[in-house]
Amino acid sequence: MSVTCTNCGKPGHYYKSCVEPITSFGIILVQVLGCRREEIQQKFLDDSVINGYENANFRFLMIRRKDSLGYIELLRGKYELSDRVYIQVLIDQTSMAERKRLLEWEFNDLWEQLWSGPVSKPYRHEYEPSKAKFEQLRTELLAECIGASKTTWSEPEWGFPKGRRGPNESEIRCANREFWEETRFPMTSVNILKNCLPVEESFFGSNHVHYRHKYYLAFCFDDIEPSIKIGDNVMEREIGDICWFKADEALEKIRPYNIEKKEILLHVSSILRNYCFWSALTI
Repeated sequence: MSVTCTNCGKPGHYYKSCVEPITSFGIILVQVLGCRREEIQQKFLDDSVINGYENANFRFLMIRRKDSLGYIELLRGKYELSDRVYIQVLIDQTSMAERKRLLEWEFNDLWEQLWSGPVSKPYRHEYEPSKAKFEQLRTELLAECIGASKTTWSEPEWGFPKGRRGPNESEIRCANREFWEETRFPMTSVNILKNCLPVEESFFGSNHVHYRHKYYLAFCFDDIEPSIKIGDNVMEREIGDICWFKADEALEKIRPYNIEKKEILLHVSSILRNYCFWSALTI
């Protein structure tokens, strides 16, 4: 029976044996300030326009993770107790509030807070080994590594909505689904650009794993303020905040070591200011 990899989308192998970077798909949603909907739509349709929105002000929709990546890795035991350097890297990624919890809370309370309630089945088997490793870390290194950290993050990382695709899911449908799950933004207001290829960032994480993020560009024509939906299990488990930011504000929100993400934002800003897009992509 033929199989298709859910990571690269190519046939003949499974996800675990894929040699391509671990790939996620998402949407960078852009709102244009100071332009009426009709003016923006005319830009899409008027083939006499040769430039983009060179004088426009843009806002980008960004999300903040509920928990920092380092915090999640520490609680899930994704480290070796003998690798103090990597443990320090993870500690350095955590926020000040997360460090306080790591020092003071019982592991069971940390685990429940991480998952915002009942743990989904794929992660239940992690509890006991993660707890044992964390208790040993707390006894031997945790306080020392926290004391040695030079970072003072006030909140977890900001970024753009994205995620990995499921079986038999196309790249564009994955991007739409992940965007919807993480933002609950009305998809009728998300107009993906047809004549613009997705932008990509490729990098090696602090765990030395190769990642690739592909983002479709989209316009929002409507004046919608995003918010966390109370009672939405997915948002409450994964998302800490959601907000529009102008380009300079967005750059400030992205941590200095996330160089590729800053480059993506600058690249998208350049695309929007220098090119004309005529129509939206129909799914």
